[in-house]
Amino acid sequence: NILDKNQKERLKSEDIFYNDIYCAFLLKSLEWADGLIGYLVPKSFLLRQGYVSFRNKLLSRANLLKIYDIGPNLFAKATNEVQILFYEKKSETSKDVEVYKYPNTEIVKYPEQKVDYLRVCFNTTCPLSVKSKKIYAYVTDLKCPYCNSKTLALNRIRIKPNETILNLVNKIEKIGDVNYLNISRIPNMIRGEEDKGLKLIMNLIEENTDHSCYFIKAKGDFNYYYFNKDKSFTIENTDPKILKGNNFEFYTNPKLLIKHNSIFPQSVFSKEKVCFTSSIYSLISDDHIELKYINAILNSS
Repeated sequence: NILDKNQKERLKSEDIFYNDIYCAFLLKSLEWADGLIGYLVPKSFLLRQGYVSFRNKLLSRANLLKIYDIGPNLFAKATNEVQILFYEKKSETSKDVEVYKYPNTEIVKYPEQKVDYLRVCFNTTCPLSVKSKKIYAYVTDLKCPYCNSKTLALNRIRIKPNETILNLVNKIEKIGDVNYLNISRIPNMIRGEEDKGLKLIMNLIEENTDHSCYFIKAKGDFNYYYFNKDKSFTIENTDPKILKGNNFEFYTNPKLLIKHNSIFPQSVFSKEKVCFTSSIYSLISDDHIELKYINAILNSS
């Protein structure tokens, strides 16, 4: 993000999403142009929870027309996957959103801009809410059944699944408990190391398995039910105050590891000492049977 403090304050005063400069351009372009607008932009805002307010602003001001999923290969060195997005100012007629795999393979169509039905409760006093971990309740109601607060439309724009898979996912979300992994039932969950913790570990790992703790990355090392063991370090020699948790418990205790940055989740139940990057979650619980059950469910996809 290349916006300075003054630029962010100005965009904030104009009710423009300013966390990412490309999001600001997507919104401001609706003021600058009267016709069709097109951009090559990251896909970050399509699904992530942190972009809920931006998606709602964009969909309230624009008709999304066509999205072309570029995929990971054309810009292999890019940090994020990208998409080509075509849209226009909101009109009285709500047009369909057409999604393609680049260059011209049709994936799915969302009728009349209706991209999602699920909603989220951002009330910080909701019993299923933990703001520090960005965990919230997902519901279909206008009011949260857990705290009676107003909910907000998620408006996830899913561009990978075709219509058959999307319909199946929607049915599962409607009849299933999407809040099954909630903070009251399984409170001990973290995502892997980033920032200072990751830098510390990267200076310690070696290309062998001679030390006490394995180190894995989501990309390349993680698969259904198992992970590759190529790198290791001595976790006892690190500072527990820098790594996540209190005393390495998310890395040394029996745990369920979940890779979450893929279309279909992958998971591993492990009693071995293993540390990992932020694209992997670690769940620890005294009920190992339940962790193994969740492991089987996640891998059944």
